[in-house]
Amino acid sequence: MKENKLIPNDVTYGCLIDACIKNGNLQKALQVFKDMKKDKVKMNTIIYTTLIKGYAKEFMLDEALALYEEMISNQDIHPNTVTYNSLIDCSV
Repeated sequence: MKENKLIPNDVTYGCLIDACIKNGNLQKALQVFKDMKKDKVKMNTIIYTTLIKGYAKEFMLDEALALYEEMISNQDIHPNTVTYNSLIDCSV
């Protein structure tokens, strides 16, 4: 997209992160998340929750909780039921 002068938005990045997580590539999803921050794309609950799900699949509770803390530190982003369920999944 960038090579064609198209600017990816939060939905585009969210779909890419979701595809990475669903295919078991957490590291690639985290790189996309980093690129998203670098590009100053607006974050949202779905993106954070999708990454938390990725951490849950890898049994990485500390990282999931750290991401949750980052999420709630942003006053514009609020966890939802899926966020909390994903954290519970990671905890067990």
